[in-house]
Amino acid sequence: RFQALCAMVANLVAFLLTAVGSVAWLKCCETLADYDYLSSSVCRKFVHIGTGLIFMLFWPIFDNNEHACYWAAAIPGLITIRFLLIGMGVLKDEKTVKSMSRSGKASELLYGPLAYGIIFVLSTAVYWRTSPVGIAALTLLCVGDGFATLVGQHFNGPKLPHNPNKSVIGSLSFLVSSILAGYFYLQLFIPFYTHSVAHLTRNLVIISLVAAGVESLPLGAWDNFAVFGTCIAISKLLGW
Repeated sequence: RFQALCAMVANLVAFLLTAVGSVAWLKCCETLADYDYLSSSVCRKFVHIGTGLIFMLFWPIFDNNEHACYWAAAIPGLITIRFLLIGMGVLKDEKTVKSMSRSGKASELLYGPLAYGIIFVLSTAVYWRTSPVGIAALTLLCVGDGFATLVGQHFNGPKLPHNPNKSVIGSLSFLVSSILAGYFYLQLFIPFYTHSVAHLTRNLVIISLVAAGVESLPLGAWDNFAVFGTCIAISKLLGW
């Protein structure tokens, strides 16, 4: 009982620290957008990239017991519920709507931000830090997708022949940023894996390549789920 109590306290402390770090970044971006230092599109991607990276950085401080993943998953879960309530009009938060939507409509939070949160909860609760699948999925979602949009929208370049709404440089940004971020986090969590660094890196590159191809398709609001599903499928085929 004493060990269980210690584990619960450790997870509670980790939960609070992680929540503070994640929410602080979210509120910082919202404030910058509110004062027009960031456009809503840039702010949305800053939140997209930074929240996930900060969230995963705190994973090592959680306890090693079987309940730790649920403590961690509760953080994006609560944020996602908040987005859901704002999108449905139950809660009013103009700062969040301004920073997280393209058109300024609260209902937009029921699409991209909600999908983002659901994938975060699933990746954390199901795969956690003990599987490289979760790390790969979240870096693709946060970093890859985020940089693809940021770079693709702000640098002119040739468009993709199969999707004129996306560019070659955007897809390359997705690929490169996913590999770099994924490699960093896989190295951070290497003590939890039985795979070699070479094996992890090879699979990460393959998964990122396939995911970049899927992300380039004209899938609309379903692109986040498509990339997530692709990551899981290819990971399983590669033996993760």
